[in-house]
Amino acid sequence: MVSWKKSWHLPVVRWCFVCLLPGLLAAFVSGCDSAVSWTQERQERRLQQLEAAETIRVDELLGSFDGEICVLSPYALAVSPSGYQAQRINAYLKERGIVLMEHEWGLVVTERNEVRIAKFKRSASLDLLPAGVALANQVVDVRPDFEPRDCLPLKGAVMLKVEFRDRGYVVLGRMKP
Repeated sequence: MVSWKKSWHLPVVRWCFVCLLPGLLAAFVSGCDSAVSWTQERQERRLQQLEAAETIRVDELLGSFDGEICVLSPYALAVSPSGYQAQRINAYLKERGIVLMEHEWGLVVTERNEVRIAKFKRSASLDLLPAGVALANQVVDVRPDFEPRDCLPLKGAVMLKVEFRDRGYVVLGRMKP
């Protein structure tokens, strides 16, 4: 009897390990992906729901962090402003070969030891307008108290929704003191 008990459990344990473990791992990974996509969808929906000339605090959208935030346009290999954080972001993007494609734009957040990217889908109701384009086309004139910036400290950073050429855009910046 003792030898039978010892012999049957090894194949059962091996079967569980070989057959069930990959399924459990897949379920765990897909669960994490769906949680991330749910958060991204919620952030996109919140930006789309903004009215023209309305602002939202970035910490309300992405959470409260200490650090800096920069916009990343489609096909951009780097963020444009100079400074330590921009250099750190650009090194991160280059090291990982990150390039956003035509259908997306992003917000890059730096913290003490981390760089994160929040990606958004481009659409007619939600697209990114870099600060220089917003200023050149005077689309931020609807809010004279708003100063567009492509990179700035997270504390006080806001997104402004504007209508331009029959599309809804968001512009990163801050409220003037």
